[in-house]
Amino acid sequence: MSIELKRLAGWVLALAWLAAGLSPVRLGAVTLEVEEGDSNASPASAPAGSAGAPSAGMTENKPAKVRISEKVGFYYFMKSGFVLSDDSKVPMVGKVLKSERGSDWYDTGSKTHVELAPHQRDVKTGDLLVVYRTDHRVEEAHSGFSGWWIRNLAVVKVLEVDKRSCEVEVKKSFYPFVAGDKVRLYEDEISRWKQAQIKKPLPDHSVSCFVVTAESNEVLASQADSVVLTAGSKKGVVEGQRFQLKDTIFHNSQPVRVNQGIAQVFYVGANSSMAQIIYSHGPVKTGFEAAYLP
Repeated sequence: MSIELKRLAGWVLALAWLAAGLSPVRLGAVTLEVEEGDSNASPASAPAGSAGAPSAGMTENKPAKVRISEKVGFYYFMKSGFVLSDDSKVPMVGKVLKSERGSDWYDTGSKTHVELAPHQRDVKTGDLLVVYRTDHRVEEAHSGFSGWWIRNLAVVKVLEVDKRSCEVEVKKSFYPFVAGDKVRLYEDEISRWKQAQIKKPLPDHSVSCFVVTAESNEVLASQADSVVLTAGSKKGVVEGQRFQLKDTIFHNSQPVRVNQGIAQVFYVGANSSMAQIIYSHGPVKTGFEAAYLP
């Protein structure tokens, strides 16, 4: 069958779907309440339709549209966190109080108390909150990039509220947390997740930036790990975009750029992005170049 006939057949099939009042796009069911044990659980109201294979370049003279990979689950998304240049911009609603029993670490099933910020009056019984930490500063020398890696530690449920504090129970733990760790609204994570679901056009220009891993240059990342890229929405980066990861080695005293893997973006901030390493030849480290070519 010729290309023209294939295209015509495709249009006929699409018109038949529309005439029948059907849609070829199916949205999966999702749930808001935190589910135990499922690392790919999704929250309510977030579209869970197939993302399709992200691709760079142009489609019929229009930029291809992509969104977060369907292989990135909500809990992976939350656990990975995000980076901000100013950690004070995170809308904190309280801090974890020290337990009267002297317990130092809190994990799934633990109960503790949260001291609410003076301005916070909206927290009520049954609400979900996120415990997070902001003491991980990350830097990248080539770009001069510097920021605070906001680490989401756990999801807690409010059991009881009084005037200045509330009792909470840990419903989902990514990392143990301690007294002094901060707390914010769970709805903030839902908003980030929804934003990542929206299909956006790939940039029609090349983007070059660098990789940042964990808290120091000595920490290496590998396949399926999350890393920071030092480019965000201000440079046109979108969720679903893929970057080639390159290292520079020296051969006969000459620098040679070597492909080391591929990372796919799953959350975009203004000046940085979170990406998952979907393929690597070996360990990925801070300072690797990340390059996108349309």
